[in-house]
Amino acid sequence: MIGSGFRSRPDCNRIIDEILAEIPRRSLGLAFVDPQGFEVDFITLSKLARARIDLLYLFPSGIGMKRNMRNQFPVPNSRIDKFWGGRDWRELAEARRIAGITQKIDQDRIIESLVPAFRQKLARAGFTYQDEAAPLFTNTKNAQMYHLLYLSHNDKGLKIWRGIKKVRPGGQRSLPGLD
Repeated sequence: MIGSGFRSRPDCNRIIDEILAEIPRRSLGLAFVDPQGFEVDFITLSKLARARIDLLYLFPSGIGMKRNMRNQFPVPNSRIDKFWGGRDWRELAEARRIAGITQKIDQDRIIESLVPAFRQKLARAGFTYQDEAAPLFTNTKNAQMYHLLYLSHNDKGLKIWRGIKKVRPGGQRSLPGLD
């Protein structure tokens, strides 16, 4: 499991090449990435994008980003830089607000600016077909925690994912056109 955060397990960023070397080139795969924080480097996701591995990814869009951006903003080569795949996250208007460079922080706009920007980076890395699951994952105080992202190389993977999303946790399927 990539990014599980358990110290006894190997660092996914260090062993990704070994894992990918074991997967036949013509096979299709799906990686579930559920980091506790910012353990999974963007370069690791890029390596999955170059392989034929689709990705189901819990992006720490809410509390994780809000809580850490202010502290990480002034740090060169920060943990968020590795997670994001560069320093360009600092140019997002909401990141600048969090860091105190500009004034008003609009919590909803933070999420709205981060998730699309990260998805664009993933598209450039090779995950052309993308979707988000709604609603966002929230905690008991209704604060946004994560976005569940599905990233694929093929429109058929996206079609399968959208079919899966129609099935509710209890097994009930939604009606066509009401999704």
